[in-house]
Amino acid sequence: MEILDNVLLDGLGKAMSSNLELQKKQHELQKTLIRRVDDLDARLNMPDSYHAESKAGNGNGWKTVGQRLVDAHEEMEDGLKRNRRFIFQLGSLFPPQAEGKTVVTSGDLGFSTPGVIGATRILNDVVTQPHRRLTIADLLPHVKVETGQVDEIYENSFTSLASPVVENTTKPESTFSLGVRSARVTTIAHFCNVSRQAMSDVSQLKKYCDQSMIFQLLLKLEAEILTGDGLGVHLFGLCSQATATSTTFDSAADTKIDKLRKRFITDLEVSNEQCTAFVINPIDFGLIETIKTDASGANTGQYLIGDPISGGLLRVPTLWGRPVCVTNSIPSGKCLAGDFTRCTLALRSDATIDWSSEHASNWTSNLLSGLAEVRAALLVHRVGAFRFGSI
Repeated sequence: MEILDNVLLDGLGKAMSSNLELQKKQHELQKTLIRRVDDLDARLNMPDSYHAESKAGNGNGWKTVGQRLVDAHEEMEDGLKRNRRFIFQLGSLFPPQAEGKTVVTSGDLGFSTPGVIGATRILNDVVTQPHRRLTIADLLPHVKVETGQVDEIYENSFTSLASPVVENTTKPESTFSLGVRSARVTTIAHFCNVSRQAMSDVSQLKKYCDQSMIFQLLLKLEAEILTGDGLGVHLFGLCSQATATSTTFDSAADTKIDKLRKRFITDLEVSNEQCTAFVINPIDFGLIETIKTDASGANTGQYLIGDPISGGLLRVPTLWGRPVCVTNSIPSGKCLAGDFTRCTLALRSDATIDWSSEHASNWTSNLLSGLAEVRAALLVHRVGAFRFGSI
């Protein structure tokens, strides 16, 4: 009996010792789990900018996964009703560490060179300086020529003895003489240099250069057509050759409109010429457009040239039934008028621009030269068909 009791007591002691070991291990595991849960809770509640504007946050500007599910409840129900599918954007599960970091803003990055933020380019073209309308060449007849000089045969004089004659008598003889006059083809040109790298890297650069170089070329051609002095290689322009206007038909109270009729149209007509167009500066044409009829007081009458409220001038402005070319190429206070069919612009080659590296040290300097040029001559068939003067 005593032996049996000892055996039982020994087994019970071992069982109790084993149970204590198990309890100790369970307690340590429980402590580890509690520590890990506390660490996870601390991480989930660390501040972040995620949904900082939401009112349902946990007070520090960041939402837990549970809070995000609650906020998405209505959207979830609606999505499940419609297509039995719902996509939930989980977002950031763990916010970044709490320690402070340097904030990099767009101001630090910069939008301009050498910034790294790309700007949105709203235009594919370079915005240029204002370009005036080129209209003078359109007034003149054009002809293509194949040589470097053009000429024409003109009537130098004609003596007419036309008269009624008696039957069987000798008829009177009229005489005339002819002459030949010529004009040289003038080359108007200029060039610019652009690096090969810039031409390759900036897509708009070639188009800009082409258009600007050609425009400046034609602008100079327009100036030569109007006011070229004929010296050296310059064209002999219309204003330079035109007959000066006469004040013979002027009156003391003449307006600009009156002067256009008397000094230009009338003076041409008494010389057996005609007026097909006026060339006027926009300042002068603006003054003409705003002339009003006399009324009860100053500046109270109606506009003479159309009604600016209901439409104003026609698309092509006219004065005395003649079209008006309004351009800054002619000085303010001046006018050119006449029969523009009595002159010809002879074009040896149209305005062109060519690009090449074969200039100076361009090949070794990676430069391209753009050469723009036009070749033209101006023939004024009858100088007396034009008038130039003040209005």
